[in-house]
Amino acid sequence: MNKSKGESLKLTRLMMVLSGFNILFLLWAITGAEVLKEYKWVFTCKGAEKIVTPYLSFQIICFLMIIIPWGLLRRREKTARKNKDIRKLTIIKAQDHREHLLVYLLAVLLPLWASNMAEIRTFISTIIALLFIVFVFYNLRLHYINIIYAIRGYKIYTIFPADSDNAFSGKTSFVLITPRDYIDKIEDLKCYRISDTVYMESKEDS
Repeated sequence: MNKSKGESLKLTRLMMVLSGFNILFLLWAITGAEVLKEYKWVFTCKGAEKIVTPYLSFQIICFLMIIIPWGLLRRREKTARKNKDIRKLTIIKAQDHREHLLVYLLAVLLPLWASNMAEIRTFISTIIALLFIVFVFYNLRLHYINIIYAIRGYKIYTIFPADSDNAFSGKTSFVLITPRDYIDKIEDLKCYRISDTVYMESKEDS
């Protein structure tokens, strides 16, 4: 009986999922959550009271949710290049996510953004909904858009490699970040391993 190897670099894959919500975090960082203006946190430090507003804290957290995932992905990318962590993949099938982009924007991002967070219950339910979506995306290995990679000229594909090329389980699909506009069904690609399920092809090799 074949046993699947445990996946490594799971944090990197989580950062890849979170980075797909950069647009949402940016919009929230700009507009904030009106309901949080009503609240204040008072801390006492060395006899002096300090007031912290959740409204400002929420905006800062949103900016961090943009910066931290991208920073960790970029760091892993540089490490893979430096260590020449390269895998050669034979692709059987490639799925272009651009055809699902409109559905993703209308069905996921827009409802979260359009949610009226004027009441604390609505705010909490929106955050819970986002956490659930991230959980689903992480477990199903769904990646649709990454604005920073798009600006750099990269596109995101789900690829289905030959069983012998998959060191993780032999049957698991991968995410490929590449500058290519299309990918042939069977094509050998040398890619940097960002995680066990996320690979990146440099512009020099495409």
